[in-house]
Amino acid sequence: MIPKDVRSFYGSQKEIMKALGTTDPKEAEVRKHAALNEIFAEFQAHRSRRTPTAEDVAGAADLAYRIALDDDLRKRDTALNESAYETERHRLYREMPDGPAREEALSDLKALRYDPERAAWWRNGWEVALRQHI
Repeated sequence: MIPKDVRSFYGSQKEIMKALGTTDPKEAEVRKHAALNEIFAEFQAHRSRRTPTAEDVAGAADLAYRIALDDDLRKRDTALNESAYETERHRLYREMPDGPAREEALSDLKALRYDPERAAWWRNGWEVALRQHI
């Protein structure tokens, strides 16, 4: 019998019959296994070439989404990484005048590197960017 998932490759055919090239029952029994292996290999080849269904595509997209979110979660759990910290620090030096306000902003930024609760605003920005990307 041809499995339903590959039947479209065989038109209206529902089963495969193959001559084993012998009239001897013992020889036919030996050749049967090789013939079945060829047929099953053909089914498997058809399965690997089939056009993905909407469910296949949705499943792959969902898997990619979950992998990306898990990766993002790992990044966000580390609070502010070194590169992001340095970028923001340089921005503060460029945009803020020297004085207590800049020192306080730098102090807050430094705290973001180590305090997960205070780093939430930074991580939320990463999550928004990731969701837009996906």
